[in-house]
Amino acid sequence: MRGGDAKFEDLNNDGSTNRQFDRVIIGNALPKHFGGITNNFSYKGFDLNVIVNWSYGNDIYNMTGATLTSMAEEYNQTTQVLNRWKQQGDVTTIPKAIYGPFGVSGASATDASSRYLEDGSFIRFRNITFGYTVPSALVQKIGMSSARVYISGQNLFTITNYSGLDPKNQNVGTGTPTLGVDYLTQPQPRILMGGLTISF
Repeated sequence: MRGGDAKFEDLNNDGSTNRQFDRVIIGNALPKHFGGITNNFSYKGFDLNVIVNWSYGNDIYNMTGATLTSMAEEYNQTTQVLNRWKQQGDVTTIPKAIYGPFGVSGASATDASSRYLEDGSFIRFRNITFGYTVPSALVQKIGMSSARVYISGQNLFTITNYSGLDPKNQNVGTGTPTLGVDYLTQPQPRILMGGLTISF
């Protein structure tokens, strides 16, 4: 192992690190608890509907993060790699850039490891709708039987410590869904809407 190489633990205590023999099962893609709540509130003519869902205790392997900090192939990289190891004395969590998958130590910075395993717990406000129903006495004066205006938002914000784009949307970019792996997935869109519902 040379300066700046990714460091792996010698789990079988044979004096070297080897991707075949120094492997253990880490993390769990299955949450300890998940659920959701729907609440409807109303006061006079106002109404509020809130849908919240969550997941707790699951792990995500951030394979997108591994790809975008590997510095091993012709991929765009995140700004994290600007803090990579460059010379003796550097202290950083990003190893040096080595083109190609294998380093001299027999283990590569791109090898699966706990470095890219993250807590996938989250709370998401999936839908919030706020509306106001115009008093019937007022709308009947202009020839309508009812009128309601509203604004609505989907996927407004998510509370999570996960560094990827979306802790909920996980799969493998090759097309085969894989629980607990985030590889080049797209986040769910944030949608804002407004509307007017009238009846005659």
